[in-house]
Amino acid sequence: MWGSTSVVYRLVGAALVLSVLNSGAGAEVTVDAISPKLSVAGSLRTRWELWNWFEPTGTRNNDYDFVGTVARASVKWKDDAFDVFIEGQNSALIDLPTTAAAPAPQGNLGLGAVYYQHNRARNDASVFLKQGYLTLKQIGMTA
Repeated sequence: MWGSTSVVYRLVGAALVLSVLNSGAGAEVTVDAISPKLSVAGSLRTRWELWNWFEPTGTRNNDYDFVGTVARASVKWKDDAFDVFIEGQNSALIDLPTTAAAPAPQGNLGLGAVYYQHNRARNDASVFLKQGYLTLKQIGMTA
């Protein structure tokens, strides 16, 4: 009924959604044990998409689901002379459908098919530097 996705992915996705709703989606915490100038933050956004809209011809699959996540973590140092901020991100698409693209003129049967077509992987994840900056506060100041 819900496609070829295993029950484990559904349970993990539901557990992630519930844990995020219960704990708040993001938080920034000052690390006073190390220094009051240091703070760390993190967030997790999860979506679960279910598709069963199209009426494909042949053996193409329009009844599927997949999970998408975006996790971010950052570190900030605020000082009198400068501020430093670094944020990393992990984006993941889990359990994309491999048979959800029909021949023309019908084409892709939902976003899962589009994501699979562009990534060519059933599970795709990447970690990268989202943003980072250095703010110099005392440039040009004379003593």
